[in-house]
Amino acid sequence: MTEAMGPEPKFETPKNSLDQPVLHEELGPDLDGVQYWTKDLGGIAEGAFERINELHDGGARLPRWATILQRQYNSMRREGHAFQNHLVEDSEKIDYGHNLERRPTSVGSIKDWYRRLGPTNEAEDLIFPLLGAVNTLEKSHESIDRNFLIGNLLEDAALRSSDSHDKMKLLTESRQSYKSAEQKGGIKKPESRAALRQRLDCDHLVLAEQIKVGDIGEDEYYHRFENLQKQSAQALAYALEDRNDVGMGDGEALEWASLIYARHRFWSDQNAEQYIVRAALLREDQAIYPWRAEGAMNPIWSFDTVVTDQKTDTVKTRIQLKNGDFDAGSDRDRVYLPTVVDVVRSELDTQRLRGLLLRGSKAIIGTYEAMRLTDVDLANQIKIDQEAIDAIEGLFDKVLS
Repeated sequence: MTEAMGPEPKFETPKNSLDQPVLHEELGPDLDGVQYWTKDLGGIAEGAFERINELHDGGARLPRWATILQRQYNSMRREGHAFQNHLVEDSEKIDYGHNLERRPTSVGSIKDWYRRLGPTNEAEDLIFPLLGAVNTLEKSHESIDRNFLIGNLLEDAALRSSDSHDKMKLLTESRQSYKSAEQKGGIKKPESRAALRQRLDCDHLVLAEQIKVGDIGEDEYYHRFENLQKQSAQALAYALEDRNDVGMGDGEALEWASLIYARHRFWSDQNAEQYIVRAALLREDQAIYPWRAEGAMNPIWSFDTVVTDQKTDTVKTRIQLKNGDFDAGSDRDRVYLPTVVDVVRSELDTQRLRGLLLRGSKAIIGTYEAMRLTDVDLANQIKIDQEAIDAIEGLFDKVLS
């Protein structure tokens, strides 16, 4: 089980002021977070077109994402500008605690707004609008969706914060919201399982911050890291056991495994403290784009898992996980920009995939337990299914190397 984080003072989110300037009139031009689609689309496209030029120069045949981007970029840019105007207006309403007309509940309004902020939007100046949204949600009826969304908003604000004290307060509050969502539904509810994974993410983020600022040493870091890994692997193994009738899909199982196996890879390399692995937030995984993404109509860059290098404070990889076959041009077929997202596809059939994930989860648990035993004979009695670990890790070799 994970160790207690200790008591923390309740973090009071900022209250809206009647004297606060209107966003689109006063702050809009300088609020990078709200201006994401007009400012960042250019930079994202620039990297993609550089890759296209390299392919042209090398005489290589252009892949599908490249031909679609060339064909659709001008319309994407126009749609991004139009989309931006609505986002600025809605940001003003959210900031003042108003619901959006298109969605009747505060949870629906804010979730819709949050998803439209963009999957790679990391602007620090969005912290206060995010906390204003939390303030509105806390006045609404408590539910799994509401608690999970609050957890996302607070975790997102923590990730943007450059102040260690504020970051820890926000992560503590986020963890509490995820815990509430987790307990309300239990392991058989998809939303509660997602809350469990992101509650553990908050614990890992706290650990990362503590070792970064010197509050804990390497030995304590790895001991607590292993406990968190065991907790996650035990929950995944339970969900995969047929007799427990959890009903978890293959895609969700693969996404969950990506967190465990990526962390285990860095643990094995003895540099787990350097890399932060976490599940994507709602806006990162379920972003609402200004254009149609279904049926490969336009390229996108949403993802399921992100790995960040603490030493350089940069993203190492954003991973979009796919399981099974997808018919080209179908609504499930998406075009992802490889300059932003690494797509990892598993083509294992359901029985083999789930069997490997189950075996590998148990093997990881056994590995950590054996490492901590002082009795060598007892440690040797723990049989580690390294073949299963290696088979699953093989999926992530390219993106984690």
